[in-house]
Amino acid sequence: MTSPHFLQVLILQLLLPLCSSLTPTKPHIIMIMADDLGWNDVGFHNGDISTPNIDSLAAKGVILNNYYTAPNCGPSRAQFLTGRYLTHLGLQHKNLQPCRPSGIPLSETTIADELRDLGYKNHLIGKWHGGFHTPDYLPTNRGFDSFRGMLNGLGDHFTHKKGFKGKKVLDFYNDTIPNPGASGQYSTFYYERRAHEVIDEHSQNGLPMFMFLSFQAPHQPNQAPQRFIDMYNHIEDRGRRTYAAMVTAMDSAIGSLVRKLTASNMMKKTVIVFSTDNGGQALRGGASNYPLRGNKGTYYEAGVRGVGFVSSPLIKRRGISDALIHITDWKPTFVHMAGGQVTNLDGFNQWPTIVKGTPSPRSEIIFNIDPLDVASRELKRATKKIVKGLGVRVGDALGFNTKQLAAIRYRDWKLITGKIDFDGLIPNPKTHLHAYSNFRKWKNGRASVRLFNIRNDPTESHDLSSTHPDIVQMLVRRLSDHQLSASPVVFPSRHRLCRPQIIAGVEVWGPYI
Repeated sequence: MTSPHFLQVLILQLLLPLCSSLTPTKPHIIMIMADDLGWNDVGFHNGDISTPNIDSLAAKGVILNNYYTAPNCGPSRAQFLTGRYLTHLGLQHKNLQPCRPSGIPLSETTIADELRDLGYKNHLIGKWHGGFHTPDYLPTNRGFDSFRGMLNGLGDHFTHKKGFKGKKVLDFYNDTIPNPGASGQYSTFYYERRAHEVIDEHSQNGLPMFMFLSFQAPHQPNQAPQRFIDMYNHIEDRGRRTYAAMVTAMDSAIGSLVRKLTASNMMKKTVIVFSTDNGGQALRGGASNYPLRGNKGTYYEAGVRGVGFVSSPLIKRRGISDALIHITDWKPTFVHMAGGQVTNLDGFNQWPTIVKGTPSPRSEIIFNIDPLDVASRELKRATKKIVKGLGVRVGDALGFNTKQLAAIRYRDWKLITGKIDFDGLIPNPKTHLHAYSNFRKWKNGRASVRLFNIRNDPTESHDLSSTHPDIVQMLVRRLSDHQLSASPVVFPSRHRLCRPQIIAGVEVWGPYI
């Protein structure tokens, strides 16, 4: 006869492997997104900028050394929130622009939508840049319970205004109400204070929290409180000096956030993800992506290889991960952490990879296929209707044209097609400040196919397309197959009604249709 004790032990042994793989029940989730942070601009990448709080979080977590984003702000945020490639969002061409009525497609659910259904309360603090031409696109209609920040892609860090036809117009909100009272408060520290308010709220109500802390820094214009600028008086380059001050001010706010979580007894149940939205603007913005080639806005590594890490007391693993991870992966990962599941995405659940070090489920990244950015006359004629905003699908009948701008990473290989105006390697300001300050962009104007082995050549110094034509053909075929499922490009003309609105008696950027 089997004893009850034996059965209890047997059941426990069967359940232990399952229990050890479970995510803690509904942890607080914080996504900290820096704006245009360069690869070389954090301490743990041996930069010359002081980031002790970021470095401390990274040291206590898993540094993502093979992590990728889009090359520009709006597209990265769209991919983060939806888990979908740009090619499946219709956002293949350029960045989101305020007077072109487009944004994150309303047919897509966001991370906030999914987490709300799982019992979370969601807060966006900082930069939205997901569209606002109609009220349906505003953050509070895309799953966020609260919003404090800006709708556009850039603005003054102190006045919170953005230009329109020669005048400065407010772009700062409390939910859907303009907030002129924030004028004079440095955006980074305004967002820090708002984060403290959200933590206080959740420490009292006990609800699981999703905070998207979307810093405006260190995006241009280069502005920072003087006390932070004074820390870098030894840097002769003014743009670099102020940029460094912006990064250190952001780091200070992150340190304050961690201390607040700890004091509120919430840190032990919180997962923090840190990510840049894209590479830094090193040509005129003071950033450094050294030793990576290219710049923000390109599909070279400097534009799309992002600073990122995951840090939490819930994760016992430490160190550097070389697993291939893309910004679309956060949606299924966060939903998994919250106890849910999403399908039909381009992203993958990376939680086991981060927590246990298992191989990444991802072997490929489709960075983009932009049929409007082409070098050939025939395809330019074919896309003329799209430029007028009619959303006509092109390229299917013509086959894949390698003169259109596209990029793919497959395992260790990376292929870039089409014309990239800039492919330079900008000097390291830490060791060659004069060369960095006097570096001038050139345009190569050359449409071509470039192939790199990123593992062996992370600086993309050796184009292998002529010696590995079989790899080129394989990757072009993968791009061609993917293009067949691409959504029509949405890049409408500037809308005639785009102008500042009067909301609650305040002239402000807001919905205009």
